[in-house]
Amino acid sequence: MSERSAVVVARIEEHSYIRFYFVHKTCSVEPKCRLQFLGRLPEFFADFKNLTSLDFSYCYLNGKFPEKIFQVPTLQTLKLSYNPQLEVSFPEFLPNESLRHTDLGYTNFSGSLPPSLDNLKMLSTLYLDGCNVNGPIPTSIASLTQLAYLDLSYNNFNGSIPDSIANLTQLAYLDLSNNNFNGSIPNFGMVKNLTSLRLDNNHLSGQINSTQWEELLNLESLDLSGNSLNGNIPISLFSLPSWQELDLSHNQFSGSLNLTVIQKFKRPSKLDLSYNNLLVELNGFNISLTSFPQFYHLGLASCKLKVFPDFLRNQSSLYYLDLSNNQIYGEIPASISQSLANTIFLYLSSNKLYGSIPRSICKATNLQLLDLSNNSFSGTIPQCLIKMSRTLGVLNLRINNLNGTIPDAFPDNCGLQTLYLNKNQLEGGLPKSLANCIGLEVLDIGNNHIEDTFPFYLKNTSMLRVLVLRSNKFYGPITHPEPNATWLTLQVIDVASNNFIGHLPIILLSTWMTMINRSLEAQSRPSYLETPVAGIYYRDMITVTIKGFMVELKNIQEIFTTIDFSCNGFDGPIPKEMGEFKVLHILNLSHNAFTGQIPSSLEKMRNLEVLDLSSNKLFGKIPVQLADGLIFLSFLDLSFNQLVGQIPSTKQFATFSETSYEGNQGLCGFPLKSHCTYGEPPRLSPATYEKKHWNYGTVIEWNYVSVELGFIFGFGIVIGPLMFWKKWRIWYYRHVDNILLRIFPKLYLGKEHHHRRRCGNQRSRH
Repeated sequence: MSERSAVVVARIEEHSYIRFYFVHKTCSVEPKCRLQFLGRLPEFFADFKNLTSLDFSYCYLNGKFPEKIFQVPTLQTLKLSYNPQLEVSFPEFLPNESLRHTDLGYTNFSGSLPPSLDNLKMLSTLYLDGCNVNGPIPTSIASLTQLAYLDLSYNNFNGSIPDSIANLTQLAYLDLSNNNFNGSIPNFGMVKNLTSLRLDNNHLSGQINSTQWEELLNLESLDLSGNSLNGNIPISLFSLPSWQELDLSHNQFSGSLNLTVIQKFKRPSKLDLSYNNLLVELNGFNISLTSFPQFYHLGLASCKLKVFPDFLRNQSSLYYLDLSNNQIYGEIPASISQSLANTIFLYLSSNKLYGSIPRSICKATNLQLLDLSNNSFSGTIPQCLIKMSRTLGVLNLRINNLNGTIPDAFPDNCGLQTLYLNKNQLEGGLPKSLANCIGLEVLDIGNNHIEDTFPFYLKNTSMLRVLVLRSNKFYGPITHPEPNATWLTLQVIDVASNNFIGHLPIILLSTWMTMINRSLEAQSRPSYLETPVAGIYYRDMITVTIKGFMVELKNIQEIFTTIDFSCNGFDGPIPKEMGEFKVLHILNLSHNAFTGQIPSSLEKMRNLEVLDLSSNKLFGKIPVQLADGLIFLSFLDLSFNQLVGQIPSTKQFATFSETSYEGNQGLCGFPLKSHCTYGEPPRLSPATYEKKHWNYGTVIEWNYVSVELGFIFGFGIVIGPLMFWKKWRIWYYRHVDNILLRIFPKLYLGKEHHHRRRCGNQRSRH
């Protein structure tokens, strides 16, 4: 490069190439060379004395970014976004009149914002989203008077939002969402240029100041969702002339709100009032439906609605509609269904809807998510609805009264990811065309009357993560899978209360790699099992059995894994290969006919928290290795087997109650009353075992324990939320048995009878 030339722009484009531009005296710009970039950014860029713009976005950079580059006196634009392996930290900034635009979004940022940030007097754009920045926002940020765009979302900022941030009068865009801010909302009344304000998903509290919004005449978008704001929603909030988006959902707002206030919305808009303590009223509209505001997003979930809003008949632009968790009674009006031609997301769950699912809903050909769960729909599943799975990603029809068979109409190019049909009256076999849905991640058809063999023909659904066949009429062995029938991502399988028989399928089990070697790295924010649909994440749910109770989990962490094969006819030994499930949380093999000894290899299941092997024909000693290896075990049930010898008395095993070991006539030692002797307790013959095993139990006088049961079941309500706080979870499992035994010490005598009856009831209804 000649002395008369100077590098002013260096930009890495696709495939990690650098393109250098040279400017000559004539000011003409032309590419001179193109070099492959090898990952680490060299420090020599800090020596370019006339460097004004540096863009390395999306370049797969790694290593540590040279801090000297921040201090290049001529640098005006620095973009490093979407390099998650690039280590970035701010230096102590010197006074700089040049730097104007900085984008470090989704880099591996460390540290907090330095107070010296106020030396960047000309900074107008600062993007630090998704960088794991921590600490508070320094008050010195108020000195950045030229700042127009500030994005600090998806970080770990804490403390209150400084009031001084409202002094940034040039701000047009402010995003502080998805952090840990607390306290109240500052008064933004002086930031008159503000067009977009996002404070959602924090811990903000208090009431909304009714006066601060009146001056924000340019405000188009406000998102305060996912906080703890309370009180009434100021009517003045709906009067701004530029409104396009208003999201107040998932707060604690109260009082009543008449939807006549939304008549002032002038453009296709977003309004979400869902999940507060609001009473939304629909009466009093004095304009025609044709002039009523059009919405593209309308959320009125949990707003105590009793009828469908009449204005929905004329919503031609609506792509998102959520009316779930209301009190809407009756059938879905055909006029409403016909107006949903452009709707992509439709939530009508948890209402009082009945009748057949209208065929007219199939006219919403753009639907990608349909949730009609927890209603009283009857009749059959419309075949046209199944055919829509070409574009439909989530179909949730669980907890209704649907009958008949599942239509065998899944198209060849099926795009279904999540299918919930749990708790209906469906019968027949599983449709073979379901195998066309190769992207299926969640299949829950539990609690129906479906009669079929194990669905090995779903072998092509390699992304399957949740499989629930519970409480149906499935039958036969599952020991001979078809070739390549592997589910590498499977993390939840529940086939309990069916008629499966034979040995456990070792070949199939060995392919469940998610349960064997999934990473359990700590996460700053828990990630949940969700289905992505057109930019929105639909959070999946399952029902699991814990201590005999059915618990619905609506927030399933991605690291959660469970196997439930209980209440079937499986026999033979428990495969020692199950010890390889090192990240499994729950294992329930109870109420089968397993024989042999408990494999000592189970000690390797270091993350196991629930182990239920009760009501089988297991014999031999309890492996002492389990006590050493299962360090997180919080619930254990080995009752009603043929186990012998001394109960291990170390670590977790010393915390379990007598009910964990009862019904094993050869066991001795704490917590049982029988003391161990030097002689080996005799093993019971199968005939003697069966006689004792089936006649064990007494009748409990429940009239004396009704108050106590109310306490226990009230206590049990917290089981679901506790599923994903390990310390609370371990405390609960350790202590609830002791509470039960203190209240009615003879309850354990009827446990086996209760468990057999539980499995029997689930089968007898078929």
